[in-house]
Amino acid sequence: MLKGSLSDGDNSLQEEVDQRGTNSSKKTKGVNKRKLNRKNRQQDGCTYQNRNKCLANALYDFCCKTNKTVFQKILEKGHTQMECDNVHAACERALRDKKIYVPSNYKTYIEEARPKQPYEVQYLTHDFFNTYNNLTYFASIRPGHKVGDPVVTDIRQFKYTVGSLEYKLDYIESEFLPLPHRCKENTGGIRRKYAEKTKIKKSKYDDLQALKNCHAFYNGL
Repeated sequence: MLKGSLSDGDNSLQEEVDQRGTNSSKKTKGVNKRKLNRKNRQQDGCTYQNRNKCLANALYDFCCKTNKTVFQKILEKGHTQMECDNVHAACERALRDKKIYVPSNYKTYIEEARPKQPYEVQYLTHDFFNTYNNLTYFASIRPGHKVGDPVVTDIRQFKYTVGSLEYKLDYIESEFLPLPHRCKENTGGIRRKYAEKTKIKKSKYDDLQALKNCHAFYNGL
């Protein structure tokens, strides 16, 4: 998550046993760190992850609870380079040719990617994630009803405010248009995504056990 400076950001790591699905995200309190009345979210155009009603309902719920305005911008294909990419590049350079013995080694190397001002790295566990697929504010985010009307993949911007969800089909200084779907009263809630760590496949477990080829030596000391 990019912070105020273009070279400063928060990094989050998670193990495979603490998986995150497409209908889950960070807890709302983890997002609301800075005291701003406006939030900007930039992302690529992956409909499965970033342009769907589950995410829209989650962002709208955040607006209602914090009384903030959220702008969600869908970057154009081929133009998805963002300011946070320099943080990714620094982390990748720090990890190059490094030996990783346990997942927590990634945290150490990423923190050291910027020696003078180490990056903040949060090691996530299964109880960090919530699921938002039960929220029912909007049943659809398509900006039309009939054949020939715009579809979800035509949307380039969303504006979330308390009581409304608006959209744009471009990036120019035009007015946001109201989504042609009524905002309903929410009858669902936010709940924990996982009750416990997920189990890995037995074949993968056996492969990991085979890596412990030196344990017999140390156990016999």
